[in-house]
Amino acid sequence: MGYWGAMKKFNLPIIQNYIKSTDLSKEDTTKKMIELLNGEELPEAVFCFNDYVALYAMQACKQKGLVPNKDIVFVSFANLPITTYLDNPPLASVEQFAYQMGEKAAQLLLKIIQAEKETLEPEDIVVNTKLIVH
Repeated sequence: MGYWGAMKKFNLPIIQNYIKSTDLSKEDTTKKMIELLNGEELPEAVFCFNDYVALYAMQACKQKGLVPNKDIVFVSFANLPITTYLDNPPLASVEQFAYQMGEKAAQLLLKIIQAEKETLEPEDIVVNTKLIVH
């Protein structure tokens, strides 16, 4: 559903200044988070593409004197075990079940290889996720 879908579903305004794209590097993520923090008002929460982006964004908060997950709540995607070592881990993370995704990808690759020159029909492959609240 994403940000836009959720905002529309609950009839909330979409604030373009709250949407930041990053190249996923520490430097760019920090820069974009600082831009967000320098806006007219602080966001209450930040949803990050993955746990690494969340870690970089939380470091940017600390640089500005803010306490992550107290002043601004973070939610991320991946649920990496490293987040349990943080003083203020993300409030929640979406478990992506990487093993199952890899298994499905390998099955699809084998199917393509076995089909040789045959054209395969597109198919939706869904690996369910789970919201883990810390």
